[in-house]
Amino acid sequence: MPTPLTAHYDQKKARSQAIFSAVGSVGVLIFLFNARTAETAPDQGLEAMIPVFFGLGIFVLFAGMMFKAIKTLRNPNQDAVLRIDENGVFDARVGQGVIPWAAIKEVELIDLNNSTLNREIHNKDVNRQPNWAVRLNVENAADYLNAGLAKTLSDATGHDRIILASAELNTQAQTVFEAVSAFRT
Repeated sequence: MPTPLTAHYDQKKARSQAIFSAVGSVGVLIFLFNARTAETAPDQGLEAMIPVFFGLGIFVLFAGMMFKAIKTLRNPNQDAVLRIDENGVFDARVGQGVIPWAAIKEVELIDLNNSTLNREIHNKDVNRQPNWAVRLNVENAADYLNAGLAKTLSDATGHDRIILASAELNTQAQTVFEAVSAFRT
């Protein structure tokens, strides 16, 4: 029996995300302060509010990123994000349930920089670093996805691929691929 694989969010990447989003939030607040002072000038119509709404949207994005990073830093190994064991594959980012081995038809290691969801592009850009991920071809993939747009689109189109990206995890895509391949055999 192969060894189960458990992956969590990478702490170093979470710290970088927290710092980036904090600096971005401060920058947006400065932008909002300047936009607010410009908005109070006489003879300004509704179009003066557009930068304010744009700034508020960006601020909410940065604040959400920062809170996610802080939550990850506070509870680094509380819950597994990705778990591969004898029951199947569990990825909390994709869905709440385990994808059983019987539903997984094929496993591929792909370069996300050189592919789309449905085909390989084979971009020959040699300066681009590969961004490896594991693509699972799953029977009735919509059954294992979180409710939302991805589930709706997968259900409507019959798209049966689920991507297990390892960019924010403390493990590499090759390790995930090896673990999935070991349990499938």
